[in-house]
Amino acid sequence: MNNNKIIDADYTTSAVDKVGRKSNLSMFMVMLGFTFFSASMWVGQQLASGLDWSGFLWAMLLGGLILAAYTGALGWIGAESGLTLDMLARRSFGTKGSWLPSAMISFTQTGWFGVGLAMFAIPVAKEFMGLEVAPDNMPLESYLLVAIAGVLMTSTAYYGIKSLTIVSYIAVPAVAILGTVAMILAIRNGDTGLVEQFAKGTKDMGIIAGAGLVVGSFVSGGTATPNFTRFAKNGKVGLIITVVAFFLGNSLMFLFGAVSSIYAGGNDIFEVMLNLNLFYLAVLVLGLNIWTTNDNALYTAGLGLSNIFGFPKKMMVFASGIIGTVSAIWLYWNFCDWLTYLNATDCAAAAFAAMQASRRHSPSASRTARTALNVSPAPVESTDCTAGAGMTSPVERMRQPFLPSVATTSPGTSPSSASSNSFGVQSATRSFSASANGRAGAGLKTILTPLSTAISDARRFTVSGTSLFRRRMSAVATFS
Repeated sequence: MNNNKIIDADYTTSAVDKVGRKSNLSMFMVMLGFTFFSASMWVGQQLASGLDWSGFLWAMLLGGLILAAYTGALGWIGAESGLTLDMLARRSFGTKGSWLPSAMISFTQTGWFGVGLAMFAIPVAKEFMGLEVAPDNMPLESYLLVAIAGVLMTSTAYYGIKSLTIVSYIAVPAVAILGTVAMILAIRNGDTGLVEQFAKGTKDMGIIAGAGLVVGSFVSGGTATPNFTRFAKNGKVGLIITVVAFFLGNSLMFLFGAVSSIYAGGNDIFEVMLNLNLFYLAVLVLGLNIWTTNDNALYTAGLGLSNIFGFPKKMMVFASGIIGTVSAIWLYWNFCDWLTYLNATDCAAAAFAAMQASRRHSPSASRTARTALNVSPAPVESTDCTAGAGMTSPVERMRQPFLPSVATTSPGTSPSSASSNSFGVQSATRSFSASANGRAGAGLKTILTPLSTAISDARRFTVSGTSLFRRRMSAVATFS
């Protein structure tokens, strides 16, 4: 017996056993921290500018239900199988067939990591150092801040789920409490109440369009849900924690962005806290807010690249961190051009992987996944991956009716009806080992058809999406 065998605490290529499962509180902190991101606040700004208070609440509720159905199903499957999204893709598409969805999610999350670094560095450089920052004028100090933040955030992702949990325990309460206090103070110091302030301006966005923005703001990150819920105690816990944490976290971010928009003219709680002369707390909240999402994104990228290249997850996290850090400033100003294509495919890959993984377990589990996700090839191509995909939605798309193909019914009933057929860690591992080989060609054929249509659809929105994104970046650059 080899006593020197290295133990993979992150279960990169195997199912998480009972020893590796985390407490419910730890899982809740990790999943809640995952939603804390400045891009979600940008959605809150857009919702506040186009909807009144009632419409804002209904858009959050409807979009939250759609995300709950999508991410809740993925969370349940991840917790029941104990497998990462990449290992689920292997079960669906074979070893080589899984490389495509792994590449899509890895490159997307590496991009978000880079953008997150710049979202921290550029505002701090402007407010703390008094520097002039623009796309064609990036001071050396901005790059230095990006490098420091990149090293710190990469280090937590490098050490895996344990360090992610520690960061979440520190950041989640701090961001939630300080951000909420700042939001309340901004409302109290305002000339009018929240409802009256929401009523000002031209309200030309429909509730359905607003719900589309809500879904699009987190559909890319939500695709990686199994990477974290596989550490939950069981499928029911994974589903409930995912739905509750994502709804609470996203709603809080939307509120932060909305209050910043209507009371401070910005799109981030950072700007609200600056107006309240809480500079150092603002920097703390901004940094922790981005950190909780960035380390999760980099962790996901590392798992995906490990599946493709066969190197250890830690090595791939380190490589992704370098790529994201080096390209952070460029991605910040040009992200939409690249992100639109990648985010157009994440939903389709995860939905097919989830459905196929469940179908290989049992017919009833397959029905559960299809019911929760409401997946068929044509609707998946037109889901909100192309409508929003993390703040890249064009204004024209916001004002058009959004008819998501994901079911809005509560996901809490279907998984429980299939609980008698839920697959355990050993069964999932055996099924994975038996069915992973020999399906590369069929797997690629299965995913290339919906993906090609999704990418074609994404191209139509690239020009208008890029224009909107650049306008937002210009607003950030000129804020002082």
